[in-house]
Amino acid sequence: MKTESNKSKLNKILSGSYIFYFALFFVGILFDLKFPTHFFQNSYTMSVGFLFIVFASILIFWIKVNSKKMKKEVLTKEDFLHGPYKYTSIPNHWGIFILILGFGIMVNAVFMIVLTTFSFFLTLPVFLKMQETVLSEKYGTPYTEYRKIVKF
Repeated sequence: MKTESNKSKLNKILSGSYIFYFALFFVGILFDLKFPTHFFQNSYTMSVGFLFIVFASILIFWIKVNSKKMKKEVLTKEDFLHGPYKYTSIPNHWGIFILILGFGIMVNAVFMIVLTTFSFFLTLPVFLKMQETVLSEKYGTPYTEYRKIVKF
């Protein structure tokens, strides 16, 4: 029963952070429509934005593939060190950030870029601290040991 409540808590935390991201994404769109500003003046920015979107999509797919490995009863610290989780404990947030940032760069939307960056750095101390607490409760020592190795 505790696993289900932790899973429910985790889903609420993640959905809250995603809603925050997308709310600021739409606010950025509204500001960019109301106050069009073209920050990037060269033709390469669309390609750079597209590369960000491709990279983020691959990262999100990689996360999905590797999260299936986490469905074990007994986990060790090493079980957390697979795929993108080897490099960061928050690959899903990086994926969303890079995806929206890439879109903002691609369409030359300054407010979207600024608000996406703001939302990323605001979700770190707020939502991700709550997520870390729930995961520590859910997985215990193996997760705590993993967090000592992978800080960000």
